[in-house]
Amino acid sequence: MSISNISFCVTKAATNGSNKYGPRLGVVSQEISETTTIETPGILVSTSRGVVSHLSRDNVRKTAAIRWLNVPFETFCGLHRCITSSDWCEYVAECKPDVVVALSDTPFTAPPFSQKRMEKSIERSRVYLSHMLSTKYHRPNVLVQMAGGANPAARTAFARSLLEPVAGKEAEEVKPLKCLDEGVTGYVFDLVPLRTALGADPSLGVSSDEQQQALVQKYSAASSSYLPGQLTSLLRASLQPLPATKLRLVNTPRSPHEILYLIRDVGIDLFDTHWAQRAADVGVALDFTFPVPHDLDVPQRPLGHDLYDATYAHDFGKLADCFATGDSIATGAADTQSMVVCPCVACSPTSAATRIRHSEIDEPESHPVELCSPFSRAYIHHLLHTHEMSAHALLAMHNITVMDLFSAGIRSVLRREDCEDAFAAEIARFDAVYVDDARLLEEARTHWQDVDLTRGKGRLAREKTKQEQNAAVSAH
Repeated sequence: MSISNISFCVTKAATNGSNKYGPRLGVVSQEISETTTIETPGILVSTSRGVVSHLSRDNVRKTAAIRWLNVPFETFCGLHRCITSSDWCEYVAECKPDVVVALSDTPFTAPPFSQKRMEKSIERSRVYLSHMLSTKYHRPNVLVQMAGGANPAARTAFARSLLEPVAGKEAEEVKPLKCLDEGVTGYVFDLVPLRTALGADPSLGVSSDEQQQALVQKYSAASSSYLPGQLTSLLRASLQPLPATKLRLVNTPRSPHEILYLIRDVGIDLFDTHWAQRAADVGVALDFTFPVPHDLDVPQRPLGHDLYDATYAHDFGKLADCFATGDSIATGAADTQSMVVCPCVACSPTSAATRIRHSEIDEPESHPVELCSPFSRAYIHHLLHTHEMSAHALLAMHNITVMDLFSAGIRSVLRREDCEDAFAAEIARFDAVYVDDARLLEEARTHWQDVDLTRGKGRLAREKTKQEQNAAVSAH
């Protein structure tokens, strides 16, 4: 099995490339039978064990926004048990993935961490990377998780260690590499442990699993005011010693606002769609666009619609106000001609090209593909409340498409002559129009849980418990 090489090229950088942290355009390419590319800033669609949540294969094929999938290799390795770095490298050598993230010693116990623990984390992460780059194992395209926690000095120290000349036994194992960074395709930043480390109360010390889980949930869904400058400084500390020509990937951004800030202030190239897909899990249809159209003058708009909410029971409008639907453009509706079309299956559905054959005697018939009316908010609301799986499938396809259009809008602004000033101005306008508030998903999750109480065996007991909880809250 031959492994294709992945390359990344920066096509336009801030201030002619002198500012390594500014917004930039690029292209990631992979050559298999033909060259596959993804323009950056762009998205990678998240998966679990290789499956896009809620979507069958035909739905994935129908969603043009799904181009590249982020398939975490570790989800196939049975990580319910501890594995060594050698185990990990042997799995990689056997399975031959095109891209792999090297193991990293990221502390997931509650902060704060001692200096000794942080030094051990950095050293282990470097050793794990060295093992992955060893010639005795298959050497794929390797991404490295940037270690160092919430300590800027530690993050810079880890980055510098990647540039140090290898020597002795290590040099023999990774030859012909002169330093570990030569074998690295790009750099990965996972924001959840960073938010946890930044937001933890130092007086907590080591906490229970329940306390740690509460920290992760709290700081992965924090409001827009939550430490944006500190996150930026930590990512910059990692990138400061390293070349600006390699791919930069961020996992678990918690809003489009944060994505914009990380592109503007750090120069991130790729983002996973975890946030948008989790919104689909709890019944939220995303409704935002970038750059914001100048005729969209309603400030403080939500980023989407909680379709579990009863207010949508009789709302027969389209899922997203800021996008046109395929049928409205085809019929020449005057109020939609200047709008971007959302091509997802929910907003621009089409008729089937062929009818289903129920038996061998049925003659295959082909029909011209026609645009159909979009699915309405009221219909999705109905599907959610009747526990129809198609509701989440339609929302997932829509939300991923919105994120893809969002990325395309970012690239369109960065292609302008005065890209940096224009990008900053468009971000300010986006901030003024759209509310960066985690309450949308929090409220949707509550509504989802309320509906879920009525589902399956034991629902009466769950409903009784919920009523008792509500009564206790009212009593206070």
